[in-house]
Amino acid sequence: MTAVLSSGCGRVAEKVALSDVCQKEQNAVVNVEGFLRLPIVNNDDPSAPVYTLLLVERLNGTGNFLTTQVPATDKNEPNRIGALPASYTYKDFHVVTNNGKTASSDDRVNVTGEVSKRDSGCVLKISKIETH
Repeated sequence: MTAVLSSGCGRVAEKVALSDVCQKEQNAVVNVEGFLRLPIVNNDDPSAPVYTLLLVERLNGTGNFLTTQVPATDKNEPNRIGALPASYTYKDFHVVTNNGKTASSDDRVNVTGEVSKRDSGCVLKISKIETH
């Protein structure tokens, strides 16, 4: 049985395992859970900053993982990562969830986003972040 969730933009998100996200079609909307990890890279576009983060299966970072993109904010906007200073640690990392609460890298999150397939692999473009 497959669970489906509303993504808020009129499309229905399919709940999938972390290991199955990249098996989905281009532009598929999926919902998956895990722990967000510090950025691999920031796109450095001040007009639309986006961080590339890992979503990992377990709190200790082991298990399956997925590359994600999360928009950044300095205004505590929902479904975004707080802007990070030039030099940062895990204590600087926080995301604002869909309901306006703050989550850290220690919090398991449910994320909804669109699958984007590229030559370099698969990325989940996150549009919604929720905690349990």
